[in-house]
Amino acid sequence: MTLGLQHRVELAQKDVSSLSEQLVMHKGQIQSLERDKEHLQKQLELVTLRLPAPKEGFWARTFGRGKEL
Repeated sequence: MTLGLQHRVELAQKDVSSLSEQLVMHKGQIQSLERDKEHLQKQLELVTLRLPAPKEGFWARTFGRGKEL
């Protein structure tokens, strides 16, 4: 009985060790993705600032100018 419990404890310790390694790996991936997101947001902001203003508004382009007098 004691050997069975010791075996279970060893397996649990291996699982904890494996999960700890996975946690460290996933935290690194999350940090990398957050850096990528910030970088892409900065690039999008720069591109958006460089675009010329539209000649017509969004709604006019989407639904037409409406009734022309």
